Order: sequence, then C-alpha cells, then structure tokens
Amino acid sequence: MSLRELEEWLDEQSRPGVLWFVKRLSGNDTRRAQSNQSGPYIPKSVVFEVAPSVNRTDILNPRVSIDVRVDSHDESLSVNAIWYNNRSRGEGTRNEIRMTGWGGASSALQRDENTGSLTLFAFQINGDDPRCRVWVCRNVEEENAVEGFIGPVDPGKWRVWRP
Repeated sequence: MSLRELEEWLDEQSRPGVLWFVKRLSGNDTRRAQSNQSGPYIPKSVVFEVAPSVNRTDILNPRVSIDVRVDSHDESLSVNAIWYNNRSRGEGTRNEIRMTGWGGASSALQRDENTGSLTLFAFQINGDDPRCRVWVCRNVEEENAVEGFIGPVDPGKWRVWRP
C-alpha cells in the first residue's frame, strides 16, 4: 500500500461518530514480553465509551463482541471486550477491561516486529454494535503522516482523538 492509501484512510476515518485511540504498540501488546495477557491495551474509559453495554455491574464480567478490520494488513477479526468487574460487585479484586481474540502471532497487532509501531484504532460508535478500523503503521513515512495529522505520540503514551 502507498502513503496515499493511508492518507485516504485517515480522511475516511475522520468523521463524526468515530473515536480514535492512538498508541505505539508495547511489548505486552505484541507478545514480545511473552505475557499471558497479550493484546493491545485499551483503557476502560475508551471501551466504556465505544461499547457502553459492557459498563454494567448487574452481571458478572459483561462482554461484547467488536468487529475489527486491520486495513493496513488486510485482516478481519472479531474481538471480545470483557470487563472483569467482580470488585465493583463486592465479590473480589478484579476491575479491569481485557480485549481478547486478536489472533495471536498471526495478527499484525501481535507480531513481535510491530513493537513500537504507531497504531490507530478508529472506533465507530454505534451503541450496542461497536466496530473498529485499525491501521498499524509499517514505516517511518506512515508514522510521520499520522503524527502530522494528529500530533506526536510518544512511546508509553496514548491519545484519544475525535475528528
């Protein structure tokens, strides 16, 4: 894909009703750290905004399926957002969101060589039917184009951006 395709993708994802979560993939995100909890970290506040049906304490560990398209690498998958909420229910100590089902090492989001890559998650906010388009930058030129569009994103930091 050319830089022009990324620029068209950025324009397409820059519309009302889309929330961007942008970060550089960490070793925990990509499996480099060999953690049993691998997969891109997305904060609870973002997940609650894009998938409000998961923000419930009346049931244990509510979950929602999110259709994801990794456009930069021509991948489609369905991930689960799960709020492990037993602390909020007074039944334990966990109070965290996990997104599972990213495809393991075969997924661009979990490949070791993508550790440090600037990655954009463009969540379409559709109430109970959240969807996400993703772009994992493949080179410095793509990263420069993205940061020229939204500003710098330092390693270990993340940004939420609304068009």
